[in-house]
Amino acid sequence: MATLTIERQQNDIIRSILNIKNPEILKDLRSYIKKKSKEKTVEDDTIMTKEEFFDMIDKTMEDYEQGCYTRVSSKEELHDFLNTL
Repeated sequence: MATLTIERQQNDIIRSILNIKNPEILKDLRSYIKKKSKEKTVEDDTIMTKEEFFDMIDKTMEDYEQGCYTRVSSKEELHDFLNTL
């Protein structure tokens, strides 16, 4: 759903740019785009690669096999456990 919105926005922007007839505005737009593309974007440190994801799963499975887990048998027990964290 979000992809369609982004594609729609891109198409609207492209149509708007194609309708610009003033060369000065196009020049300003070009400068603005170059400036924005040079600015550093903030990297999301929560993104992981496939390798990192599967390594995390393998590590968790090893921990589980070694008995490093908590068993919760009721909603109340889960609620109490989460409150202690």
